[in-house]
Amino acid sequence: MPIDASQEQQYQDEVLYQIMRRLNTAKDGGIYPLGGTPTAAGIKAAGDHFLARQKGTAPFTADQQDYAAACRRRFAIVLTDGQSNASDGISDSPQVVARKLYQGGRASSNYSGWNELGVYAGYPDNPIQTLAVGMPGLDSYTELNDIADQGADGLDNATPATAYAPTNEVELARDVRAAITKAVSGDYVTTSLGVANTTTSVGTMAIIASTKFPEWEGQLRAFDLTASGGPALAWDAGSQLYSANADVGFASRRIYTGYPTVNGGNPVAILNSDGTANLTAVLAAVAATGKTLPGTSTQQQDMLRWIAGKGRNWRLSPIFNSVPATIGAEVPSYSGLTVTAREPLIYVTSHDGLLHAFRGRDGAEVFAYVPPNLLPRVFELWASSNAQQRQSEDPENFRWILGSSARVQDVPSCTGATCTWQTNLVLTMGASDNAFVVLDVTNPVVCTSSACSPSTSFFRIVGHSHQSGATLEDKLGETWSVPTMFFGMSSGSKVAHMSMGSGYPPMSSGPANQGNYYFHFAPLRPTSGSAYTTFDPPTLHAPGSPLVDYAVIADTAGLTDTQHVGIATYQADLLGRVTKYPLGAATGSTDVITAGAQHPFYYSPAVYDDPAGRYLVAVSGSAAELVEQPGVEGKVYVLKNDAAFLSFALADICTQFGAAAPNCPSTRARPVAAPLLVKNDPGNATPRMEMFFAVYDPPPDNEPCASGVSYVFRFHIDTGVNPPNRLLSVNKYDGRAAGLTIVGGGIDVALGISGKGAQRATVVSLGGRPLGTGNVPGPADVMVGSWREVP
Repeated sequence: MPIDASQEQQYQDEVLYQIMRRLNTAKDGGIYPLGGTPTAAGIKAAGDHFLARQKGTAPFTADQQDYAAACRRRFAIVLTDGQSNASDGISDSPQVVARKLYQGGRASSNYSGWNELGVYAGYPDNPIQTLAVGMPGLDSYTELNDIADQGADGLDNATPATAYAPTNEVELARDVRAAITKAVSGDYVTTSLGVANTTTSVGTMAIIASTKFPEWEGQLRAFDLTASGGPALAWDAGSQLYSANADVGFASRRIYTGYPTVNGGNPVAILNSDGTANLTAVLAAVAATGKTLPGTSTQQQDMLRWIAGKGRNWRLSPIFNSVPATIGAEVPSYSGLTVTAREPLIYVTSHDGLLHAFRGRDGAEVFAYVPPNLLPRVFELWASSNAQQRQSEDPENFRWILGSSARVQDVPSCTGATCTWQTNLVLTMGASDNAFVVLDVTNPVVCTSSACSPSTSFFRIVGHSHQSGATLEDKLGETWSVPTMFFGMSSGSKVAHMSMGSGYPPMSSGPANQGNYYFHFAPLRPTSGSAYTTFDPPTLHAPGSPLVDYAVIADTAGLTDTQHVGIATYQADLLGRVTKYPLGAATGSTDVITAGAQHPFYYSPAVYDDPAGRYLVAVSGSAAELVEQPGVEGKVYVLKNDAAFLSFALADICTQFGAAAPNCPSTRARPVAAPLLVKNDPGNATPRMEMFFAVYDPPPDNEPCASGVSYVFRFHIDTGVNPPNRLLSVNKYDGRAAGLTIVGGGIDVALGISGKGAQRATVVSLGGRPLGTGNVPGPADVMVGSWREVP
């Protein structure tokens, strides 16, 4: 405040008046000071404020009319230090005024215009609630509890709603913040259907994640796409981890950490069977990464028990930016892996630092792993709050711990023609660290119909970026980009390779060009205990460009042949470029797309090697997000043999390809996922190249309560005739799409649709548009990057 106690009271009052006057005419709120305690008049003033804002009348202007009044959450907060003692012309009690504000005033003559507010004005799903907070020292909460009761649902029915009762200034600030966040609570979709080198579907089930706010409770649900009447909920992993007693059951969870050179690379349990912390072994794993766990021994042990769930009823932490990755029973045709029937497991990360493995058939957690380099960051989260999830209710203060998608690949370790195969999982750290870890997850568990237990070949930690020390870490930025994995050939044998970009430097004062490199790790030695210690010299991805602003966050795409031998990799960035990195004997990089910063790439391109040519599809965002600004709208780029083949703005689909008018996105449309690129044999035609991409078109400013629409476009590209590219179909849905994935063994495409506010996500299948028919398997060797939601 621009005042202090040494100034005259009259001056202070004038300054406060000017502040209040401006707040009261702010479009999104107001603060009304009242002499004495005329609480009823205060709530009445709040209602009049909402009415004027809704209609665009004084003190607001017509261009400030609130078109979102029908859907935007609106609420009044009563903050008082005593019982009401003045009426200011209002005959009703404060609780009655709060009830009428919720109800819209009905036809009462004392509430002019209020019949245009609330549930009786066509807004049955968006009433105006009144919340109550008492100042520290308030002697009686009877009236405030009545206000909270009737303001919560418009009824005098003694609902559980009560006033907040802070005892000091810190609690007062906390409770005001809690009142606001409670009013905008909901279950929000935070990731989507997608792929992480294997399709994120279990048989015919699609997996989708969300987070409940402000509780910060993670959700992971499976939807059965074959259910009659549309996709149906099959299981809910978060509910299975729930414990009515927050202090029991945590010790039975199998949660581990570990490092390749600690305990022989075998996982280290963070807790002993009796629930005590396995602290010495955990500290050894943390130290091996070059880091130190803060706190006292007692604090460290309490933190490890919290990770396992002690003190938490809901034990699945928020899930952001993590596409579920499924490792199923079958192995790809190019793999030499021999494995007995293995249990399909779904891997996803959460923001308590855990990589979870859930059983595909029912969503039961089988085990979890926390990278040891993240444990100091987890400790900071744990020490920051006493809330169950330890996250602040204020989203601005959310602490990022582990938001990344796992990449999985069968990899060989060969001597001549003799190879031993295993399934590796690479986990990057997203915005939390410049590191990655590699796990062997070939066949980690043995399951009965009711439970799973570690197999004789339980998962192992076979690689960590810290093993390369400063040679790698001085160049590696935050690992937002999920890598691509492929094979190289050496003396007739396959050798595992991995390529990736990295993003923002972890600190502003780090080494020069940190985070500005492209990495090609070759070879991967999965059984030697020294994975990723040898790699090609890192290449500057963008020499001389300001990657502090235009970093790499898109996943890396790998172009491979039918045996998954690498041909080239492609890296997209926020500077609007897609850069090709050749493999084998070739050297040097080439920018194959230079769209400029006005067309940033948030998602990886899709690439495919075909006898007819090598294809690439990329869909850009826009530097003018959610704004209609021709020239910088989202665009589609198609390349053949690294040369421009087709490009068009999303808003030009109708004019260029003759789509029907209802299926024409505006210049506001933006991609919501990486595209799909498939070689499709529809069974009754020549095999053809097809691309799929999904976009979301938000509502215009004067229709903010509309949900917006999503489109899925399907193109036949390079048809061999005139025209060379043809729009096959358009699917249109209400709401925001959340990514595409191939399901049903390669015969269809499924799409995730986000809900608004408290609505849950839904899943739809593009039924009736099969990718293959009869005995034709559909797409061959589909190459697609995983979907990445960028905050």
